[in-house]
Order: sequence, then structure tokens, then C-alpha cells
Amino acid sequence: VNLAGMMGQNIIDGLVKTCTWDEVPALVNKPETLVLDVRTEKERDTTLVYAKSLHIPIDQLRGRFAELPPAVENKVLLIHCESGLRSYYACVMLQQHGYTCINLCGGNKLWQVYGSTL
Repeated sequence: VNLAGMMGQNIIDGLVKTCTWDEVPALVNKPETLVLDVRTEKERDTTLVYAKSLHIPIDQLRGRFAELPPAVENKVLLIHCESGLRSYYACVMLQQHGYTCINLCGGNKLWQVYGSTL
């Protein structure tokens, strides 16, 4: 409960930006948006959500910052995982390094309800 409360409060306070799946098509069509998939290899192999996404599993993210574009004002990282929890952590971690991030609420599990890929 404490973790969910902290996440919820951070979202309410605007410390972590979020979006829902119905907002994704408009975001991915913007040239300033990079989609970052922080799921495991197995999860990505099972269900590919967005073929043009950069894939860096959350447990490797700190060691692979060099693969990300520089943190610049006009770039946005749209981050997703299986449920939204790991992408939340990735947003917090990357924001500490100057990135502008958007966490995809509900992750791949919610997207499966819609039954589609981008």
C-alpha cells in the first residue's frame, strides 16, 4: 500500500507524467518522442508492442545510459513495461538524469485488453 500511495502521490503532484494507451498513437508520431521498452527479453519476445522502440530491460538501464539520446529539452521518453511499475521506476531514475519521461499507465497488460500493437 505504501508504494502504491507514493506512486499515486507523485503522479498527482506532477512529479511523474503519465499517459494512457489511447494517447500513445499521437505521442509516437511526434519526432521528439522515443519509446523505451523496459521489459525483459522474454516479455518482449512474447509480445512486441512497438517495433521501433528501444529495448533496455530495467535491470540493465543504469549501465546502458549511453544507448539513450542525450537528455535534451525537446526529447521525450515514452516508457512502458508489462504493467506500468517498472516503467514508473525507469521514469524516476531517468528524470534524475535530466530526461523528460512519460510513464505508460497499465503497460502491456492494458494494451492486451485493446488487442493491438503499434
